[in-house]
Amino acid sequence: EYEYVTDKNGNLVPKKIDHSVTQPTSRPSISPTIYETGDYTEVEDTTKSVSKVPAKAKISYAKNVKGKKISVKWKKVKTATKYQVKAVLGNKVITKKTTKTSCTIKKLKRKKTYKIYVRAYNKAGYGKWSKVKKVKVNK
Repeated sequence: EYEYVTDKNGNLVPKKIDHSVTQPTSRPSISPTIYETGDYTEVEDTTKSVSKVPAKAKISYAKNVKGKKISVKWKKVKTATKYQVKAVLGNKVITKKTTKTSCTIKKLKRKKTYKIYVRAYNKAGYGKWSKVKKVKVNK
């Protein structure tokens, strides 16, 4: 296959097209140039911490204790900083916040069954509520 090119005199001359591929013999080298441009006393921190929404909490136990109270304990959630504990009786909701993995809910009504839920949260948001634990207040 040929292509036509013009020579020094302006005449069209056929030139053979070379379709062969040659491999480079060495890798290209890159050398950065560093310029010093001033005082480095103030450095800005550009790192960002990424936190995930906590996983679903799991209640270890929820039981009635003496004095119209329910004691609740749950497993620690890795990325959580705080926890919410919710006791539900009909449409009445009692909510507690804590950093620990246990909590006591007070001032409950006798002979009533409460539904207990726990969820973990942090700056990124709230995790899902745990499965319900039903506890009847007898003591």
